[in-house]
Amino acid sequence: MIDYNVTNLNQAVKIMLSHIYVESGLSDNGTLVYGEAEGAGIRIDLLNFFFSYKFSEEDEDTWGNIIHKVKIDEYEAIEALYHYLVSGLEKKGLICRVHDVFKKDLDIKLTLDGYKYWTKLVQKKQKVEIFSDSKITNTNEEIAVETFQIPKVELCIPNEDEEKIRINILEILYDYKNQFEKKMYFEELSLRFFSQYNSDLSQYKYWSEVKSLFDKETISTAKSYVEARVIQCFRENLLYYDFRNFTAVEITKEGIKYLKKSKGDIASSDKVTVDEEQIERGNSERIKIIHISDLHFGSLENDGLDNKDKSKDVLKVKQPAFEAFSRILPTIYDANTFMAISGDITSKNEEAGYIQCQKAIEKLGINLQRIYLVPGNHDCNKSSTPQTQYANFLCYFQDYFSPVNRNRRYLIDDEQKMFIIGFNTIYSCDSDFIFIEEQEMQSFKQLIDELSEKISGFSTYTRIAVVHHNLNPHPNIEINQYKDILNIFQLKQILMEKKFKIVFSGHQHQPMIERQQIYIEDLNGDILLVSAGSLSGKIRNNRNSFQVVDLERDIKSGVLFNIIIDEYELKLGEFKYKNRVNLPLV
Repeated sequence: MIDYNVTNLNQAVKIMLSHIYVESGLSDNGTLVYGEAEGAGIRIDLLNFFFSYKFSEEDEDTWGNIIHKVKIDEYEAIEALYHYLVSGLEKKGLICRVHDVFKKDLDIKLTLDGYKYWTKLVQKKQKVEIFSDSKITNTNEEIAVETFQIPKVELCIPNEDEEKIRINILEILYDYKNQFEKKMYFEELSLRFFSQYNSDLSQYKYWSEVKSLFDKETISTAKSYVEARVIQCFRENLLYYDFRNFTAVEITKEGIKYLKKSKGDIASSDKVTVDEEQIERGNSERIKIIHISDLHFGSLENDGLDNKDKSKDVLKVKQPAFEAFSRILPTIYDANTFMAISGDITSKNEEAGYIQCQKAIEKLGINLQRIYLVPGNHDCNKSSTPQTQYANFLCYFQDYFSPVNRNRRYLIDDEQKMFIIGFNTIYSCDSDFIFIEEQEMQSFKQLIDELSEKISGFSTYTRIAVVHHNLNPHPNIEINQYKDILNIFQLKQILMEKKFKIVFSGHQHQPMIERQQIYIEDLNGDILLVSAGSLSGKIRNNRNSFQVVDLERDIKSGVLFNIIIDEYELKLGEFKYKNRVNLPLV
């Protein structure tokens, strides 16, 4: 049996604390307090210590070797000792165990008290004197441990003017962006924010360390305090809060302008500078675009539904949804309005569906030459050759372009300085993926260069792209051959190079708006990805919807400085205004 004398037990504690300290990689100045060490490794070290007199130093003391070499009662004794030491030191606040669903309690960490105790021993070269009794035979006996009076840190939550808090948060993000040129994680923002009001927190590098110092209620209050201010700034477009990317936060151009204005770095006026162009808000104009998608006409098999979730019990929606759209359209449409349709005109590429859609659109009484549409995956015949896959689509909708553009794939309006072009995500698809051909992208670049030379002032035209499939990761995950466009980053890069600000898409039957910032080589800017819901197709848990997009731009330079997106949703048989997203660009 193991001799539980004071020397052995104190030596066991030293081995344990030393093992955690070394494996954690803690720095000597104490800036990193919490590190990890595997409990299994500590048990091996203790076994080595207590049974070293039985084994030579040359033996390979692995976990399996030791289990076979020691007697069962000795093995049980060392396990009991291990749990005795761990539980006792944990009660005294020198260590803590990590309770994880996968690791269970295999990881042990030093607490702040434990770290200070260990560094005190190392610096003063003292012996471990945790145990003071002359003899311990019962492992359930409480450990006599020296208690250090460490002052507890109190978390100060600022009670300042909201404007000061807002500026403080923006300053943190601004400085971080200038230093690292990337987004900051929300937890790091929280740490930097509270460190300004709590000097004791300045020694910590990670929010996880701070969380261990306080109770859950305090941490929850602190997180909610910062998150509420971040979300408010996000709504005002002062920062971008990416909920998908581990809650990454980044200051926007509008936020930088707001920060500089609050600091007096720029004069308070209605003029802003963008790309060396001075814009006067008074000399602006609005261009309206109605964005609809996924009409799904035709196909009596499923009543015009694109049943993505393959549910048998779907909500059956027929043409009344489009009829409701025709009733509200006169209230939002005028002679200068454009319309973008981002694919899936039909459900099964059937002639009846195209005829039905064509008649429905003609009944709207709008200018057909101001409509731009692209095919969707339901508008192509995948068994045909690439040249004839969407022949039906072109047959019925070629005349929806301006007559001078009948054989081209873009819409251009010189009077309103609008340029809309589409990319076909279906033309070169196979059963595995969606891919925009390199040749199509190169032709697009060549086209923009040619128009820039031929058309005077083409640089001031507002440029919009239309595709069917989403160019952003979508929360409605769809596992099939149409899930993603595989070269989407290349496409977004080219669009940004050619000064495109907006991309319309559909496909997922769920509206979503995302502003993406891209930094690559000399390219630095953002692009707005606007995904529409389904106008008259339907799947469970979604409503039919469409979007009205107002573009505010400077008359002289054509620079966009604000985008307003109104969403309309079908309720009780009628489309009703739902919400508005206001996206300042400068």
